[in-house]
Amino acid sequence: MVIIPIERAQPPLFVERPLEHNFHALVGQILSIGVITVRQSGSGVIASTGRRFMAVELRQEIKNAMVNGREGQDAVVTVSVIGVQGELGDHLLMMKYAAVPGDPEVERDLQTLQTLVTSFRPLRIVNAEEKRREIAALADEKFKELLAKGGERMFCFELGLLLLRLQGVNLDDPVARLQVMKSLKPFEVFAREINLHDGKIDEFWEALHQAEAGDAIDFKANLTELIKVAISETETKRAEQAALPPVAEVKPEEPGSLSALGAGQKHYDVC
Repeated sequence: MVIIPIERAQPPLFVERPLEHNFHALVGQILSIGVITVRQSGSGVIASTGRRFMAVELRQEIKNAMVNGREGQDAVVTVSVIGVQGELGDHLLMMKYAAVPGDPEVERDLQTLQTLVTSFRPLRIVNAEEKRREIAALADEKFKELLAKGGERMFCFELGLLLLRLQGVNLDDPVARLQVMKSLKPFEVFAREINLHDGKIDEFWEALHQAEAGDAIDFKANLTELIKVAISETETKRAEQAALPPVAEVKPEEPGSLSALGAGQKHYDVC
């Protein structure tokens, strides 16, 4: 049995998530191995502490194995994963054991493990509010580091996806255009947050501001051009991938591929 502390602000974004989110994310990593199956799941409140918990039981059935020198044995490997709510962070309890039919020692060991799990109590935190502020400050610092390293790539990748979704939108329709403008405003905030400046992108924000003031001519022209670039670059990438050798022989590329508008300027793509 192992007990693993779970920070609520998990990488890569370091945004605080509840027990439910982090628990399922961690269990998903175990399931990605592909040799173990979820058999039971549940959640509730621990009566003695009032803390929330989540639990799953994972099993792998093994047939005709050699167990303790005996051939042709069947066994079941079980991993019980329990998430328990803490005060500043949460906790993951993992209990792993193998069971062979008719082995009395397994039952005794399992009872011991279950007793240990039942008796688990998170430590009481002294100066909880002060530590909570320290944790939040550390998460903010790590998030800023993330933006400094990969903010431009994240911006271009997400903007590229939005541009592809906007193809076919009637920009002459005031209602549709207003909706499009609202969907683009967070990207302007993001660009300002990571200090992203580029001739084409700055020109686009200026056109967006003009459209907000009632003059949408430049905005429609700029956005139409960006959408065309997004479509063209996507088609080019698909053609390149079709001609590539098997995936195992190809080095993965970084996200973001809309490079034409920013050719010769910086390494980000739709900028």
